Amino acid sequence: MERPVLVVDDDVDICSMLTAILESELGISTVQAFSGEEALNKVRESKPSLVLLDMRMPGGIGGLETIKRLKADRTTRSIPVIGMSAAVPEAMGLLAGCDDFIPKPFDIGYFTRRVQQHLQTQRAN
Repeated sequence: MERPVLVVDDDVDICSMLTAILESELGISTVQAFSGEEALNKVRESKPSLVLLDMRMPGGIGGLETIKRLKADRTTRSIPVIGMSAAVPEAMGLLAGCDDFIPKPFDIGYFTRRVQQHLQTQRAN
């Protein structure tokens, strides 16, 4: 069984939309998290093949801190992370450690292509 994609966003509607796209259009299993802290726990539990991470989450551990912690941990640093944001500049997400970046609002076609590309790269390795 393939490992799931972890979708992390404090906005429940965005999380639900991305999950629906991944599951119905791409046939990819997903796990959801709604905060940075929950994301770190879910990464350890589900060992996802890819993390889609909102870079701007209020309270607690935000997206930038989440990516820094994921990339600092030898057990999770190899998991690709796609940062997503309307407020955080792409360069900031990439400098923090994201492997890729998708701006909000989403272009669904671009979103699905980027996810598929990362998953194909994972399968090839």
